[in-house]
Amino acid sequence: MFINYTIVIENYRSESVNRTTNETSKEEIPIVGIMAEGKYNYLKQNKWRLYSAAMTGVGIGTSSEGNIGFAFHVDAIGFSYGTKISPFLNLGLGFKGLVNVGIQIGL
Repeated sequence: MFINYTIVIENYRSESVNRTTNETSKEEIPIVGIMAEGKYNYLKQNKWRLYSAAMTGVGIGTSSEGNIGFAFHVDAIGFSYGTKISPFLNLGLGFKGLVNVGIQIGL
């Protein structure tokens, strides 16, 4: 098991209707998440990894109100291939959504 940190940028979209005027307003707010991550490798063979992860931290809204709230994410299962540069696929629930696909670059 190892611990590292992750920074996530998400867009929050909302749509609301004013009951008095019947006007619809749409809003899109970028939210930055800063979370500590613990990852457990079930399988690590050659360059393949099968793992689970849990993250917790804060979500900071970038609107004029500057909302700050609790952020969490759990990856039930994740796959990656490689060492320094590795594509990955994660299935989880929380701040990062249900499915995450990308490329990790180790520094």
